Amino acid sequence: EHAGLELLLKETASIDFLQIVLLGHGPLEKNLKNLSCKLNIQNRVFFDFLPEEEISFYLKDGTLAYNGVLDTSLSKKLSLPNKFFHYLHAGLPVLASRKLTEIQRFNTEYEVSCFFDPDSPKKKKKSILQLLNDMNYYNLLKSNCSLASEKYCWNNETLKLIQLYQELLCKKNTDQI
Repeated sequence: EHAGLELLLKETASIDFLQIVLLGHGPLEKNLKNLSCKLNIQNRVFFDFLPEEEISFYLKDGTLAYNGVLDTSLSKKLSLPNKFFHYLHAGLPVLASRKLTEIQRFNTEYEVSCFFDPDSPKKKKKSILQLLNDMNYYNLLKSNCSLASEKYCWNNETLKLIQLYQELLCKKNTDQI
């Protein structure tokens, strides 16, 4: 309920060419479908559920990704969800809430996100249009997604995890001696 999806649908209503694909099922689905009908955008909002292994293939057909989680808790504010990395690997620039601290931190290393102020619908619309209309900016973010996905992939993360486990095992063995 704090994903900002209702706000995204309202913005979609104000941008005639925007189409939204929402992946997954959940408790908000019925309300989001009703809202899309109320806003008369049901022909531009699509709902689908995919198995985890198919998500990356589906995302490759997208133009941009959305992470509008509202900072309702410290956990949400500091999250860097798996879907963010799905977006990177699909080469999708991310439209993200300015209040998501970890995505902002990530963006200092690899500029892959365009941020919006979730408290201002006007500024959110401006961010969406900037991302979609400024092809130089869009292509920069898209290119950076590719660079970031080379570093942040399971092949590299697996090595880090193995090293961490080895260090923990060595520490445990040393503590027992």
